Amino acid sequence: MKNETIHDNTADTNPETIQAAALAEFEQAELRPHFQCTKNGVFYIAVETDKHGEVHEKPPLKLADPIELIGRGTDETGSHYRIIRWRDAVTRKARIEALPMAEIGVNWQRLQSHCITIMASRRKRELLADYLQTDGSNERYTVTNRAGWCADNTAYILPNGEAITAKKQPAKVIYNGDKSQADSYTESGSLEDWQQGIACYMAGNSRLCLAIGTALAAPLARLLNIEAGGFHLFGDSRDGKSTAAKAALSVWGNPETLMLTWTGTGLGFTNTAAARNDGLLVLDEIGQANAKAVAQTAYSVINGVSKVQGAKDGGNRELSRWRIFILSTG
Repeated sequence: MKNETIHDNTADTNPETIQAAALAEFEQAELRPHFQCTKNGVFYIAVETDKHGEVHEKPPLKLADPIELIGRGTDETGSHYRIIRWRDAVTRKARIEALPMAEIGVNWQRLQSHCITIMASRRKRELLADYLQTDGSNERYTVTNRAGWCADNTAYILPNGEAITAKKQPAKVIYNGDKSQADSYTESGSLEDWQQGIACYMAGNSRLCLAIGTALAAPLARLLNIEAGGFHLFGDSRDGKSTAAKAALSVWGNPETLMLTWTGTGLGFTNTAAARNDGLLVLDEIGQANAKAVAQTAYSVINGVSKVQGAKDGGNRELSRWRIFILSTG
């Protein structure tokens, strides 16, 4: 009779043993280098293998203050961005911004200007660059440097970055333009308060009707395919020109801080106009401005396009375009 060796395979077929082995293998596979963003910061967690062949996580290496990666974006020129969210160090309010991919690993000033601590060592910054480029959500956003209508006219972007949409639907649009007057675009009181405190004086006052009408008409120009334009209010100092201008600005926010002067336009007009695209621009004190500067600014308003400027890497910068209504006094 042929002798056969019978192996006991009971251990191999035991469901609990198989499950435990599979779980151990899964956990072993899961131990790999990774990034982690917590309320305490962005960390890199490396792994190491000990002398027994077991894989362990190394202590977390802090790279920066918390930076959430909530999506990716592209602008009208095709440039790419990471959409980041962090908490302001002073106000503790959540803020969102589009971080240009071209700056990652090259220039940290944008993040540091927001009081986001970036660890100084070269290795940590290299790891942070990897995190910003490869980790987080891939949800798609549209990035724009102009306020006004975007996303096929389904969203209106205020210069403070707030998006107004039908039925308050969330807009996947990030405003990355001039925010120097963002705090001026704020609500104060209710619509009824504004109607009783300002709009009620329009009856029989042609100057107020013109000013407030211009403010309300500005966002409609693009929808109606109307060209940009504006009005200049003139007369002596007691004619209520500045009062009318402030009444117009009350439609948009704080009149005292939204009012600009003709003397302050100059080279910064392109950014100013882009921030008020599809909106209202009020300029005061025309009498104190240089006549040539006034003519150039007025032409730019009507023309709706910036001057051609060279780019650092050759070629020309993308032209900035806008459509605004202007109200001038002085």
